[in-house]
Amino acid sequence: MLRNWKHGIHRTALFTVIFTLCLLVFAPATIVPPACAAEVNQLQMDQNVVPYGKDFTMRYYGSYTGSRISIYEKNDEQFENPLYEWETEDTNGFLNVAFQDYPLIPGEYSIIYYRSSSVVAGRGDLIVTDDSLYSNRQNYTAGTDGFIYYDPSILGENAWIGIYKKGADPEEEYSKVWAYLSDEESCIWTGSLTGNSNRFIQLSPGNYQIYLFADDTDYIPEESFDFTIQQQVETSAAYRRSSDAHNGTVEGSIIINSGKKKLEDYYWLYWGDEQGILDDYTPIAILDTEESNTVWFRTNEEAPAEATHIYMYPGTAHVKKSSAVPFVLELPSGISSGDSPVLASFTVLSDVHVTQSASNVFNRNFVNALKQVSKYMPDSDALILSGDITNNGKTPEYEKLMDAISNYQESLPSVYFAIGNHDMMLNRDDPERQIDYFLEYTQMPGNYYQFDMDGYSFFVIGSDGQPDSVAIGSDVSWMSQEQLDWLAEGLAEEAARAPEQPIFVISHQPLLNTVPESHYETIQQNDELMAILEQYPQVIFISGHTHYALDVETDVNSGYGEGISTVHAGCVSRLWSREEGNYTGSQGIYVEICEDFVRINGFDFKEGSWMGGARYVLYE
Repeated sequence: MLRNWKHGIHRTALFTVIFTLCLLVFAPATIVPPACAAEVNQLQMDQNVVPYGKDFTMRYYGSYTGSRISIYEKNDEQFENPLYEWETEDTNGFLNVAFQDYPLIPGEYSIIYYRSSSVVAGRGDLIVTDDSLYSNRQNYTAGTDGFIYYDPSILGENAWIGIYKKGADPEEEYSKVWAYLSDEESCIWTGSLTGNSNRFIQLSPGNYQIYLFADDTDYIPEESFDFTIQQQVETSAAYRRSSDAHNGTVEGSIIINSGKKKLEDYYWLYWGDEQGILDDYTPIAILDTEESNTVWFRTNEEAPAEATHIYMYPGTAHVKKSSAVPFVLELPSGISSGDSPVLASFTVLSDVHVTQSASNVFNRNFVNALKQVSKYMPDSDALILSGDITNNGKTPEYEKLMDAISNYQESLPSVYFAIGNHDMMLNRDDPERQIDYFLEYTQMPGNYYQFDMDGYSFFVIGSDGQPDSVAIGSDVSWMSQEQLDWLAEGLAEEAARAPEQPIFVISHQPLLNTVPESHYETIQQNDELMAILEQYPQVIFISGHTHYALDVETDVNSGYGEGISTVHAGCVSRLWSREEGNYTGSQGIYVEICEDFVRINGFDFKEGSWMGGARYVLYE
């Protein structure tokens, strides 16, 4: 929080000159410390160029009692003579400067963040403009992106912008990068500009001009704006969206450029807005700079609707440095599918592995997951346990399983179960007996069955466990021809009934070469099953079994209307950590069915938070 400490009076140019002369004659000399007094600029702004009449926001870090932020007219930065001034109250915070309360006429200004009267913690330049074309910064660091703003009312049918070297003649020279403009927008991300195999972030240091042209046959600019790209000397970070990213996804990468400094060992990335980190999400990723300087966003990955920024904090492998100044990256539009109405939703928990002992970590993790589902997913229309619901298929384990569920029954939706390989382990030579245990305790209609939820169809499949074909205690599921025929007939009927709707197939074991660690066959009839499923590109196949985390490559794969989509549901009992070589963590998914897409939300039950790096969308 900040509070207004001194509300100065905006002066005319004449008053400025007179007042400045008086200070020179009568006031003691006060010299503002140079920017280098601070090792890191602890004052940050997304926009250094602001349109007249609009509000703008600043972020500050490392504040002490008595720290303050002051705005001066450019070249009139006398310590005791600010236009406006605020005292900071939080260690890290933000300041929204409302034009209504603090009107700044078009011109150039300096903003200085004082840790004390003698120490400058950060500074920035501010340009207030009444131009109809401008970029969010007048000075860019090489390798970074930004935003260009324009007045859509002045656009012609084929209006476009081009970026040229300062002084270049558009009728004689090609633009470095360019793009058409939409009269339905008023802003374009520089990452959308292309030309001659170049991108904005690849432009070399120098002076440039942005030209706006009325149409693509006219090379006489309607508007222009000057800006500079400066050589990178400090460590910086930039988000680069993939050129073929599907609208509504954040597919791309964040690259840290070291400049002349050594990178920190680790960086912690978080979704955020103008004010700071979004509290409801775990980190997007923790980047180990010894391995890479790049964080990749996957093909189907989506940003939360409220996320407008990414915050990157330095840290160690286990904790971020909260007191450090983060890189703050402003994000373009189109990286989230938004707040589309949810038509139906359900939760999937896989591999709960309940044992006979209530004190076992598996049981504790399962109970904790049920608590979190009740708290964070109250609108869920179904809870699906997708196999390995017990550790060994013993009746005391089933009793503990159902007791845990009954304790939360009032706050849980209808519960459905799939059978997994661990549920078949007790009587390896008597699969029918193990299936009987499963049916007796779960009250499911079979080891494979179909159910409807709010007009959407679910097909739950599971091993028939023929002992002559596969060892029951192995990882492999054996599907009878009867089950395959049942599935083929059911999918055909459902596709004919509602051809535009997704169809969900739930299995404990994954299809070959789909989700993480599915490089070996775990369904003996994999090819026959795939041949059935591939006829219905609206199928979303959800599986567990591999115990892998939800934020690794290929967790969620969209068929984009040309093939089935596959989804890994995580693991509740204990996740396998590839990096650390051990078991840790507890995760599950919450699935939202929206009008034009299906969203997969990863949830971390240990943290009690949505996963910042496991939010996916599936499009037709």
